[in-house]
Amino acid sequence: PHSIMSGLVDREFKPRPLWNEVARLTHELSPIASTLADLKPDPTNHTIVGGVDAHTYRDSAGKTYVIAVNFDALKPANVTIKPAGNAKAVIRLTGNQELKFSANGDATEFTDTLAPGDGAIYRVE
Repeated sequence: PHSIMSGLVDREFKPRPLWNEVARLTHELSPIASTLADLKPDPTNHTIVGGVDAHTYRDSAGKTYVIAVNFDALKPANVTIKPAGNAKAVIRLTGNQELKFSANGDATEFTDTLAPGDGAIYRVE
């Protein structure tokens, strides 16, 4: 039976269902852990379309990052993010994928699809 005190392993140290999910997340985030540790919130305004929560951050070198999360655990979200600044590239760090974007003056716009309950970290260069 499940209890409030259930964790990653049971009393015999056998993995519980969350064990594999924690391992997957650790594997996915390990390559960008130092980047995450260096980020500070940036008050720059940006527009989000698509029901996703997104926030802008900057690292100590001044590079811009956007972290977006789809809190809907049932449906994927198509999201359009419009951070301030004229980008030369937008890279989804989780997966190291360069995204198509448009830049016009001091505005950049890019779109992505987030799976149910998923999130992504983007570097806007």
